[in-house]
Amino acid sequence: MFSPTRRIYGLAIKALLKPEVLRRMTEVVIKRNLKVIYVQYSMPRRNVDTVHILIFLDLTSSAASIDDIVNDLKASNFVKSVKVIKPLFKGSQLMISSFL
Repeated sequence: MFSPTRRIYGLAIKALLKPEVLRRMTEVVIKRNLKVIYVQYSMPRRNVDTVHILIFLDLTSSAASIDDIVNDLKASNFVKSVKVIKPLFKGSQLMISSFL
């Protein structure tokens, strides 16, 4: 992805397998005025209580920093970890993560 006027970040999230995970993520997106560019949600596996979520967000219209968003997500007791995928340069993002 490339758009030189945009602030695009990715997040690789590990979370407990709970119905409210996507709802909580949506609440953060709405609260912080973010645009979702891409989202990938891993299929739950037998005897595994976590899922992986890969999401790319456009922060251009938001006053929030990526740290604010990470802190909002980590405030949920079901989010185990959040890794920020920073732009390679302004307005770019390369999808190098996958949960195949």
